[in-house]
Amino acid sequence: MRTEFRAIVQSEYGAPEKVLRIAKRQFKSEELETDDVLVGVIARPVHPGDIQILSALPQAGPVEPIPEGTLRVPGFEGVGTIRRLGTNPEVAKTFSEGQRVAFFPATGSWAEYVVVRYNSLLPVPDEIPDQVAAQMLINTITASVLIRAQLRRDRVWKSEP
Repeated sequence: MRTEFRAIVQSEYGAPEKVLRIAKRQFKSEELETDDVLVGVIARPVHPGDIQILSALPQAGPVEPIPEGTLRVPGFEGVGTIRRLGTNPEVAKTFSEGQRVAFFPATGSWAEYVVVRYNSLLPVPDEIPDQVAAQMLINTITASVLIRAQLRRDRVWKSEP
C-alpha cells in the first residue's frame, strides 16, 4: 500500500515563516514496523517549544542536524484515527483500525499521517473534543515539569540564608 499525503516540512532551521513549506510525502506499508501504528492525524498543537525547535533556539536544547537534501517534518503530538496496525499481536489486543487515539511522542505529527509506536498511543473517548485530545498528553508532561521546577526552586530558596 502506498499513501501520498501532505506534510509541513523544513530543510533548515530558522524563523518558521521562512523555513516551513508544504510538501507531498509517500508512506509505503512495508515501512510499518512490528510495533508501529499508522495514524491519520486529525489535530496537532503548535506551542512555543515547537517554535524554539524550528528556530534552533538554545532553550529548545540540542539541535539534531537536518541532513542536506532531506526534509524534517516537525511536531511530536496530536490526535488521530488509526489507519493501519503493525503485526505485533499486542497491538491488536489494545487498538483497532478506525479507533481515535492521542499520541506522544511521535516525530512528524505536522502531517496528514504519522507513524507512532503503539506504546505512545492512548485511546480517546468520544466525549473528548479533538482540540483537547491533541494537547492532553503533552500538557500533563508540561505541568509535571513545571511542578518539579517549582519544587526545586522552593528547596533552593529555603536553603538560602
